Amino acid sequence: MARIEKAVAFATVDGRSIRLEARQGRSGLWFVTSPDVRWLLGTGRTLAQAIEAVPGAYAALRAVPVSGTR
Repeated sequence: MARIEKAVAFATVDGRSIRLEARQGRSGLWFVTSPDVRWLLGTGRTLAQAIEAVPGAYAALRAVPVSGTR
C-alpha cells in the first residue's frame, strides 16, 4: 500500500488568492482541491501536474451556469 502524502499551499487564480490542498492517492495520482472553491479538482501523475491543472479547472467551473440564475 502506498503512503498517502498531503501538501497545503496558496495560489492566485483570476486575481483571487485561494488555498490549495493536495493529497496523493493510493495509486500515486495527485489530487488538488480547495476549501475556498467548491468542486475545484486538479489531478496529475505528479504534484506539479496536478497544480498546473488548477487554473483550467477553475476556468471550467466559472463557465458553468449557476442553477436558478439566468
